[in-house]
Amino acid sequence: MPHRIRRFINQRPKAIWWTVVALLLLFLVMRMPSSLPRPQKPAKEVLFTHDLVEYQDTSQITDYVLLDRLLKGDRAHPIQFNRQERTPFWVSNTGKTSFAKQLQQQHRRGHGLEDLEKIVRDVKLPYVDEQTSTVSVTAIVYYGSSGQALDTQLQAVFSQSVVPQDVWIVCTPATRSEVKSKAIAYENNKRLHIMAWDPVEWLQIAARAPGEFVWIIDPHIAPGKRYLEHVLRLAHTEAYHDALLGTHAMTFHQQRDTSHLECAADVVDNGVRPTTTHAVDMITDLWLIRRAWLAHVKTPFAMHYDPDLFGYALCKSLHTHAGIPSIMIPSNSHDDAIRVQRLAGSDMHATRTRLCQQVQQHVRQAQKEGTAWQEDMITPTENDASIVFVVDGVQQLAQIQPLLCRFVRNSQRNFDIHMATTDSYQGLSATNLLDKLHEYDPECATNIMVHDLNMRHARHLGLMTEENTSLLNQNPYEIARLVSVLQPRLVIHLTGKGPVARAIEIARDIGETTTISLPARDVQHVLWAADLPLQALEQWNSFSVKLVIVTDRRPHALARLLRSAARAHYFGDTVDVSVVMEQTSDRVTQTFVSSVPWPHGAKDVRHRITRVNEMPVHVESWYPAGDHEYGILLDDTVELSPLFYSWAKYAILRYRYASDNPKDAGQLLGISLYAPRLAENDATLGRQLFDPSQVLMNAGLDATSAYAMQAVPPGHSGTVFFPEHWREFHDYISARVADMKRKKLQNIQVPNARSSQWENSWRRYMDELLYMRGYVVLYPNIPKGASLSTLHLDLGSNPLASYAHAASLFRVPLVLDDSRDKTVFKLPRWHQLPVLDMWGQVRSLDSLVDLGTQLQRQVSACTPLALNQHMHDPSDMLCPPARLVEIPVPVEQQLQNPQPPPDYPTRTVFVPADSEPTSV
Repeated sequence: MPHRIRRFINQRPKAIWWTVVALLLLFLVMRMPSSLPRPQKPAKEVLFTHDLVEYQDTSQITDYVLLDRLLKGDRAHPIQFNRQERTPFWVSNTGKTSFAKQLQQQHRRGHGLEDLEKIVRDVKLPYVDEQTSTVSVTAIVYYGSSGQALDTQLQAVFSQSVVPQDVWIVCTPATRSEVKSKAIAYENNKRLHIMAWDPVEWLQIAARAPGEFVWIIDPHIAPGKRYLEHVLRLAHTEAYHDALLGTHAMTFHQQRDTSHLECAADVVDNGVRPTTTHAVDMITDLWLIRRAWLAHVKTPFAMHYDPDLFGYALCKSLHTHAGIPSIMIPSNSHDDAIRVQRLAGSDMHATRTRLCQQVQQHVRQAQKEGTAWQEDMITPTENDASIVFVVDGVQQLAQIQPLLCRFVRNSQRNFDIHMATTDSYQGLSATNLLDKLHEYDPECATNIMVHDLNMRHARHLGLMTEENTSLLNQNPYEIARLVSVLQPRLVIHLTGKGPVARAIEIARDIGETTTISLPARDVQHVLWAADLPLQALEQWNSFSVKLVIVTDRRPHALARLLRSAARAHYFGDTVDVSVVMEQTSDRVTQTFVSSVPWPHGAKDVRHRITRVNEMPVHVESWYPAGDHEYGILLDDTVELSPLFYSWAKYAILRYRYASDNPKDAGQLLGISLYAPRLAENDATLGRQLFDPSQVLMNAGLDATSAYAMQAVPPGHSGTVFFPEHWREFHDYISARVADMKRKKLQNIQVPNARSSQWENSWRRYMDELLYMRGYVVLYPNIPKGASLSTLHLDLGSNPLASYAHAASLFRVPLVLDDSRDKTVFKLPRWHQLPVLDMWGQVRSLDSLVDLGTQLQRQVSACTPLALNQHMHDPSDMLCPPARLVEIPVPVEQQLQNPQPPPDYPTRTVFVPADSEPTSV
């Protein structure tokens, strides 16, 4: 091989040299720097904070305060997405909060006089005509009365260091001639225009002004010569670009739990005039605003506000609908060129006092009419949480007021209660609502806050005038605004198909507030909701309940069960049903199951192909799809009360989702719908009559209280099983059945339990799990032995008298729809709930856990784990203990062959090992 290479080089030396040169040139080209700019990583990480984004799109009317609140998060820890260099430049800019908004949120300190001079020093104003110092501003002087010094105001405007592009004098048609005579000296000035408009329309028409800015001047004010230039330069700075600026302002403070509004002029919280820029509630006297902002000023002032409250209405509207803060600029009292002059005939102190009184009167009137929320004027209270009831008309008020007043009378509530009405669209204004509620319950009426959604003004918002269309468009906006202002934890309303119900659904989807939508027929059966903690009610829509029915060839019994289930009250929830048919089910049953409607959710039908005993049929009929799916296992011998779901939902919310539940509330495995009359698990005495009220009374406990018992009801009479406990039971029974059929290494028997003899019953293994874990099931305790489900045992055509009497003990009366007994829906706190053992004797929950631990140590080699340790894994109960196996040898064999026993080979067996070393 080396010889061939040497010969190739000698024969073609030039080809070799050219190849080397080409490779060298290619290497140099690849090493040369590219002429294109290489992407550079930003020096600072870009953080996109979605709850601080401002969308200043004036082509549409957008409520930016509402938008900020709907994109809510913890202000101290905003949700951030690390975009790095993937964030476009324009997107990263939108994530910045303006200085003015930070000033309003009290996250920054304002600028002093010297600082303001520095930041405006380098600002270059965009002149329309630089020679005449004309700026893109339209000055508007509103002519109010004949005593107004209009000539002095016009002189002050035209004497500005920067001249407005246009000057409008706005008046009514009746005062046009009077204005024209007063402005006679400027009749040849092409900048001056006299606009005679209706007072309702003039501000909306001002949005068509040619300038970029609109400068509105109070009828009693004459600005200094440099006032416009000073404020205009600040408006062109980055810090104050998106703020309403002025040198005179007012602040308001509403006292807690009262309707009194404190008002202060030109001062802030410490009672003195600020020396730095400061966020205020209202700019007075002079208003320099961007013309595009006028699109957000939607409210017709003449209908809602006194003319003297123009500044209040303007600032509130811009802040509420566009997120534009009002910023007061400190001014030098010795600088006449910037100082504002109050014209003769108007005392500043008297004017400020009168303005404060007018604002206070307006707020009181708004609170009386229920419209104060539209201006963020909500009376602060000691409670941080609140709920809102929304009613659409007199009929809905009558239907929902029992639930509303039940919430009000709850002595343990720590939240405020608000009620919103859709106003006169359905004939129910805030005033009418309070009057009608006072007739029903005076105490209830005095302890709620009423708000009017004010749907009458849809036509002023540019919506269509046709009733349904306008309401459909306006309702989501108004309801979403109300939710953003009140920040409730819960919104309750009646189910309907009108625009209000659809609007609440839209508002719910936009925000994160829990919404409870109740059918009117269900309200009287959900009064127990007022007794639940607010944290539990917030989980109203967080879980689902599924009905699982096992049936064979009893179509009439199945029809009775489905008919009773369909008539129940489900509070608008979606409840699915699954029907499992045995292999022996007849054609009639199969046809009925396939054709029967289920109006409350989805229907799932299954049919078994082999005949087995009842244990796998029932245990395999349901397996939870998640940690918030609950199953109610039934068979066709059961009939349900119309209130069975109400009991189940109440108990789930109370003991599964309430924040005041202790950790040992996890010992609750399920909820029984059935109230048994028999205690059937005593191996010595057999079935015995059982009266829980008498048992509780003998122990000195509340005889009417629901109770927890270490047993499941007989058969499938209706038990709500919790998902994690049912999965644990599935794992446990699978291991136990496998061991019973094969190695039989486990020998678990509950002491004195009849179920230990039932080898083919799932109840045996459920009792083992209940006993060793110390689990319990919640039972109703209703007077006269009433129940939420009952059993109809099929005894044939000619049953024995003793059998018929026994069957009657299983058939208990149902709680009916018109039952006036409310004790069934009164659940105590977890630590106040009485606890009974498997045989119906009063015990403590700790004693049940201790007894189960003792049995587990006897039957399992693994160390028993506590509730917070085993995580619903049954492995620690299934470790076979070590034992010696004796092999008997017959005596005859020993005599005939006195040889030593053979040496059996060693066999390795893998067994579960304890997680902790045990002492020997």
